[in-house]
Parts: sequence; structure tokens; C-alpha cells
Amino acid sequence: MDEFMKIAGLHYLHDTLKPILDEIFTERKPCEIDPLKLKDIEQLDGNIANLKRYVQKIFNAIVNSALVCPNVMCQVFCGLKQAAVRHFPDSKEVRYLVVSGFIFLRFFAPALMGPKQFELTTEAPDAQTARTLVLISKTIQSIGNVVGARKSQHPYKERYMMEIHREFMDSSNIEAVRNYLDVISSASRQHAKGIETPIVLKEGFMIKRARGMKKFGLKNFKKRFFCLTNESFTYAKKKGSSALCTIPIESIQAVERLEEDSFKMKNVS
Repeated sequence: MDEFMKIAGLHYLHDTLKPILDEIFTERKPCEIDPLKLKDIEQLDGNIANLKRYVQKIFNAIVNSALVCPNVMCQVFCGLKQAAVRHFPDSKEVRYLVVSGFIFLRFFAPALMGPKQFELTTEAPDAQTARTLVLISKTIQSIGNVVGARKSQHPYKERYMMEIHREFMDSSNIEAVRNYLDVISSASRQHAKGIETPIVLKEGFMIKRARGMKKFGLKNFKKRFFCLTNESFTYAKKKGSSALCTIPIESIQAVERLEEDSFKMKNVS
């Protein structure tokens, strides 16, 4: 399930988190709020303000991204919610917990703590930035979990996280998370069709045989950048340039495997 979400949701993850993560890596503002880890306790208030600002940006980006969550992920979340409701019909919280457990705990939280593993950055974070990401991840994860928690339960384990949690655990934020979870686990996602980013399954350069009059010849073989997504198969002169040809997936009726030496050239399509 983790690998499925990483593959199917990679573009969604980048669109949602990367702009804020780029800002965090560029600014490198201190966000340590554990008094035992601070050399100068007078920095605490400023660090709390920095952390609140980053958490708010990440939180807003996530709860406002429901309509662009990939349909294939939404279908899985819908199935999970329906199964949970069937097994626990008397629990109102379980329909949120089962979805938040995947999307927050196993998707957003790991990406925040290890952005390089999700291709959200090319550089490993320094010690201070890594700590900032851990604190953000802890908070976001707790916000996701609180939608299904009983009122008597506390979402935090460390006392130094208390102020941050109180800031974000209000009724409006909890309702925003529930609305987000409701949308991404909805049985009908027709309104999201056409606006989600296609999932790239395979891409790279290959040699394409042109549709010329002659069957063979150097001019009839051209290097092109091919891209296969869950929606179409395209090729262009180079990566990022306009597609020269686009074939919808539903229009591909057959695929034939050729031997490497079919045209006495490697990587011929």
C-alpha cells in the first residue's frame, strides 16, 4: 500500500508539498521548541512562531488539495472506508481513522520526514532542517489522527508539543480535515476528472522509425522522448517540449515486443 501511494501519488505529493518544502530548505529558520534542546531559551517564542507558520502552510496545502488527489487513490480510500463501516457500523470515527491512517501517517508524514526519498528535494537536510521536518510531521500526523480520537484523548505525548497542538486542534481545523477525508474517499469522483496530474509510468529516450516513403535509412530513425502515463502514450523532441503525437491509452489495441536487433539498432520503438 505504501509503495502504491508513493507511485500513484508522487505528482500529487510534489504539487502539494514541494513549494513549502523548498521554502523551508531555503530559509532554514530554527523551529526547535523543546526547551531541553535549546541552548538559549529566549529563542523559544521565535521558534514557536516559525513552526506554527510552516505547519499552517502545510496544513492549508493538504486540506485544499482534495479535488486533485489522484482518482486511483480515492478509489482505494473509498473501498477502505466502506469496509470499515461494514465491520464497525456503530463507530462514527472509524470511517475517518481508516483513511487518515493511510493518507497522513503513511503518505504525508513519511514524505515530510524524508523528502529526498520522495524526490521532493535533491539535498539531504542539515540537522536543524531535519528537526524542523520532524516537528512539522508530528503535528500534521496528530491533526490527521485527532479527527477520530475521543475528546478525552490527548494527541500529543511530549509536553513541549502542547502549545502547537492547541493552536491547530480547534474545531474549524478538525472539520477541515474531515471534509478533506470525505472528499478523497467519496464514492463518486467525476468532478475531479480531467484536473488531476497523469501518473507517469515510464519515460525516456528511444529511437522512433519515421513514417517516410522509405522503409529504412538513417533519416527515418529519429531520437524522441517517450512518456507513458495512465492516460496516454506520447513522444516529443525532448523532455518538456510539446508532444508531437499523443495516443490515448484506450486507443492502444495491441503491443508487440520486438527483439533488440530487429532494426539492427538499440532502443528502437
